[in-house]
Amino acid sequence: MRKIKTGIMVILMLALLWGLQAQAGSIVWVDDSVSGSNLEMDIALEVQVENEPRFDYGQRKNINFKIKFRNGMSSEGITDVKFHPITANDSVTYPFEIENQDISIQNIPANQDFVSKDISFKARNDVLSGYRTIGYQIYFKYAGKQYYYQDEFHVNINGNPDLNNGDSSSEPTTSDPSEKNDIKIFMGVNQSTPVCVYGQPVEITLTLLNNGGNTANGVVITPVVDADSDVFPFEIQQMNYSRDLETLIGTGVQQDAASRTKTVKYAFVTRQKVTSGYKKVSFQIDYYTDALIDKTITKDIYVMVKGNPEMDAEAETGEDGEAKTSIPRVIVSGYTTKPKDILAGDSFEITLRMTNTSKQTAVSNMVFDIQSENFTIDTTSNATAAAFLPVSGSSSIFVDRIGPEETKEISIEMTARTDLSPRPYVLNVKMDYEDGKKNTYESTASVSVPVKQKDKMEISSPEIMPESIDVGGQANIMFSIYNTGKTQLYNVMVRFKGDSIEETECFVGNVAAGATGSVDTMLTGIAATVDDGTLIAEITYENQSGESLSVEKEYTLYVNEFIPGDDMFIEGDMGMGEMEEPKKNNLPLIIGGIAAVLAAAGAAAFVIIKKKKAKALELLESEDIDEV
Repeated sequence: MRKIKTGIMVILMLALLWGLQAQAGSIVWVDDSVSGSNLEMDIALEVQVENEPRFDYGQRKNINFKIKFRNGMSSEGITDVKFHPITANDSVTYPFEIENQDISIQNIPANQDFVSKDISFKARNDVLSGYRTIGYQIYFKYAGKQYYYQDEFHVNINGNPDLNNGDSSSEPTTSDPSEKNDIKIFMGVNQSTPVCVYGQPVEITLTLLNNGGNTANGVVITPVVDADSDVFPFEIQQMNYSRDLETLIGTGVQQDAASRTKTVKYAFVTRQKVTSGYKKVSFQIDYYTDALIDKTITKDIYVMVKGNPEMDAEAETGEDGEAKTSIPRVIVSGYTTKPKDILAGDSFEITLRMTNTSKQTAVSNMVFDIQSENFTIDTTSNATAAAFLPVSGSSSIFVDRIGPEETKEISIEMTARTDLSPRPYVLNVKMDYEDGKKNTYESTASVSVPVKQKDKMEISSPEIMPESIDVGGQANIMFSIYNTGKTQLYNVMVRFKGDSIEETECFVGNVAAGATGSVDTMLTGIAATVDDGTLIAEITYENQSGESLSVEKEYTLYVNEFIPGDDMFIEGDMGMGEMEEPKKNNLPLIIGGIAAVLAAAGAAAFVIIKKKKAKALELLESEDIDEV
């Protein structure tokens, strides 16, 4: 940074001619590449400001600035012109609300008429009466280099009478005896904004003034350091930056402001990896009162940083030659849910990972609005509803700041509707945020959240014919599987197992939502029943996720020992000496037994066939009704 000492003329206009303040300021080149050289240029800015504008406390008012650029070397004008007030947090130094830090002004041609710009200021409500000197800077580009013009203007403030206690004196001193018990520490009073160049040392001098009635004891000031260069743009070279100021006496002890002011100096080195722009640097001030009460306050200053060009690589030049800053992109880099699987009708917590992809630009004042897609709930009226609803009723989340290439997580608890079909649903994340220059941005990101339905199955009562069989005999078993859920059941298989029957499998196949699967098979007895005859039918299937699940259904079937007929007994010797009785003719009995067995089998077959016909007729009627 070097002042242009030779050939820079700022033309003074007579204030009485136009009723304006003619400001004799200075132009500074924000560059370190020519350190040690003598730069001579014949350029000048002429600024005229409305003569001592008057503000009432809380009043918003425009101040008119007239700017002319004079170029004694060429007809080239200046571009990217911005007005920057030198602000402070205390109303004594800066009596206006801190609003826009950089106010754009149109490009100014060389050697032509004044360019007029109205700039809005709003007086603070807590301001005291008096005249104030307001410093300001006008940044601009000329011949491809960055400059700023620095000067000041004066305003007359009609302060808050509650603070002034009816005193309209121009000195902002404490006159209310009740306020003499206060300790009011101001920092940076009447000081210009420091200019820092990347990689270069800089000395920052801070003035501290106690404008309260009592004395602050044991005063210690410490800069708030941070790894983020947007928060603390200097190298962290010390473990402790605290400075002991001992005391800051108040107005109750000394009325002279200069005697109540102390100075502290910091020697910093601006970081290599830092971006250009105004950076806020915070300082923590610790002290204790006469009543031995510990107090801590935080005061802020702003420094103007000339950043590393590599870090400013995101600044591009548009077709119109104006500086154009690329948009910092914030994306959803991933998400997780608790529980992992979301079932329709259940509540869940989703955590979104939000990543600032910019390598240099931090984003702040972020508002995320999380909304799910709508789905049709009534095809007749085309009525729709949100798939997910926030449990708390609010879908907005605020995040203060996300640094360059930083990721932060946001979470929200939501409930999935009970009537959702099993499929992914889109969750939209609308984002509103600002960059360091208060430029506002909007964007939207989306994620797909899969929803599953619970498997629901009903099984009818098994029909068994006959209800008891002999070993080696067979019984027919029939029942239905009803899919009462909203998801399909895949590869349905039924296994009949038990000690008294031969293991048997029956493949049913896929059963769609709302459909019915039928089971009809024969069971063979292999051993006599020794218990109550309860057996198990195990029904296995695969759900929509490919998981294999099973349910069991009990049924009863008795298996009896096979008892042969009388003709199958072979009579042994009944004892020595006994005579065999003459053999009887058993042919009629055998014929009768066979006829009885055939008759029973015919009756059973007739009943089974009749039931199967009735079942088939029932299914046919159901299909006819569906077609209608």
